[in-house]
Amino acid sequence: MNSKSDFSYYNVVDQIYNSQWTGKKFVHMQLFDEILKKLWPKGHPTQFFHVAGTSGKGSVCIYLEAGLGLSAVTGSYTNPHMFDYRERFSIQGKLVSRKKIVRVWEKYILPLHIFHLRRYPQFPLKFSELSLLIALKLFELHKVKYASIETGVGGRYHCSNVLPVKATAIVTVSEDHEDMLGQTQWQRALEKGGIMRKAVPCFSSVREPEAKFVLEKIAVDFGAPLFFTKKSILEKVNHFSNTHKKQTQLIPKHQQENTALALQMIQYFFPKLSVEKILAAICTVTLPGRMQQIEKNLYIDGAHNREKITRLAEDLKVRFPNEKFVFLLGLSGDRNPQRVFESLLSISHTIVITDEFHKAVASQMIFEALRKENNNGFSIEVIHNPKSAFVKAKKLQGNRRLIVTGSLYLLDALLNPDPYLQHLNIVSNWRENE
Repeated sequence: MNSKSDFSYYNVVDQIYNSQWTGKKFVHMQLFDEILKKLWPKGHPTQFFHVAGTSGKGSVCIYLEAGLGLSAVTGSYTNPHMFDYRERFSIQGKLVSRKKIVRVWEKYILPLHIFHLRRYPQFPLKFSELSLLIALKLFELHKVKYASIETGVGGRYHCSNVLPVKATAIVTVSEDHEDMLGQTQWQRALEKGGIMRKAVPCFSSVREPEAKFVLEKIAVDFGAPLFFTKKSILEKVNHFSNTHKKQTQLIPKHQQENTALALQMIQYFFPKLSVEKILAAICTVTLPGRMQQIEKNLYIDGAHNREKITRLAEDLKVRFPNEKFVFLLGLSGDRNPQRVFESLLSISHTIVITDEFHKAVASQMIFEALRKENNNGFSIEVIHNPKSAFVKAKKLQGNRRLIVTGSLYLLDALLNPDPYLQHLNIVSNWRENE
């Protein structure tokens, strides 16, 4: 790491080299900013906390909503959802009703979408932009004072980056979406660090030296105060966890850093709020699809990249020391199965692989990658149909714990209670092919 590194310059060079792509992003962001100013000429009434990161950003958003809820009406906007689109929108810790989504879309956002499309047919509003507008209107209607906003992939070029914010947070910088964010860690840190704003405090739990170095450089360029999670804050969370075991069973070990980050942000703005009350509020939160037990010895987890799977493996080792597990695995996108799943191999008794779900990586590719790394004698089986694979995994389970993980699309294919929503999730942009 060179102290003379100039990441503002590197960012500009990247923009010039990729001017067709970045130019379109800037047009979308500029048009989105114009929409916000027309909808809320005096500024949106809600104060926003903007959160980026490879993993943990959704959890931090929900923890902020819970903790800040001690002082005012709060909300959060997170993505993606697991089963139901409305999972993205939370007010005071509760999902917004289906009727409210319908009303906001039909009365406010759809007319705006049509008006915008007539003016700028070459730049229609994207799914992420429309969804964020729905969230902003919901916050206004519910008189939300503080809301946490999870950015999309990266952050620098996401529509949420035009919002004026009270604070930003960068949870982690790790491997995921390399095709969009870059193959190197410093590139991914540059993308996520792009959510910083001039003179706006930024908080981070990033540990990796290279990523921290990049974020520190970006903070200087923005004139943004940058605070990494303090050891003393982590100790407070750990102490609370040890003295309130019944409450903190909802917060697994790998979530304690996310809890500490949210706590530090809340304390910065509300120093008089009791640490115990903040942590108690966070402990009331349930995180669907995060090490969620759905029946005896059966857990689901939406971990879908290397960092999340690694944290899942660490959590399993802490919760159930010396155990071996049965895993039902699937993977989506362009991810490398060997890199993503390697932390599970040492704790695997049996692995069942499946792939007949949306955007799935071929089972055979996963099988070959894991077979090469099988130094622990676990068995591997491929069953293409997810529901058949689930049945088989349960038969192989015996008295062991079964963990279903690797892709939110896999969880949706197996467990969505609404078959109509499940179908819409799979074919979400089918009309684009007309």
